[in-house]
Amino acid sequence: MANKRDDRLASLQERHEKLLVELESAKGLQEKHHARRVMVELADVERQISKLQTPAAHKPYVSDHAVVRWLERVRGMDMAAVRREILTPERAHVIETLSPVTVKTAEGIDLVVRDKVVVTVRRRK
Repeated sequence: MANKRDDRLASLQERHEKLLVELESAKGLQEKHHARRVMVELADVERQISKLQTPAAHKPYVSDHAVVRWLERVRGMDMAAVRREILTPERAHVIETLSPVTVKTAEGIDLVVRDKVVVTVRRRK
């Protein structure tokens, strides 16, 4: 029983992180209607996570969003520069014209793309 709950919680936490990225992207692109829809879904996911977490079962953790903000606000990392490094004009052109699921870089990195948004980056095996 706890295994199913843990799996569901992990799934919801992963969805929460993706929604945060999607929300930031929608805000950056001035897509107000899309941003509102994402905020509603984000609130629903947060409610579901809250229901699954009990004081005994919940262990503190740091979300990916918090890590990004730490790097930006505490370490002074320029997130706009990181975004430009990830999404070069050439890669943006490939995504815009071909709508791939994955963009392979010369550095051995795969950019995973959904709806023309780079949602994750992973080292190619």
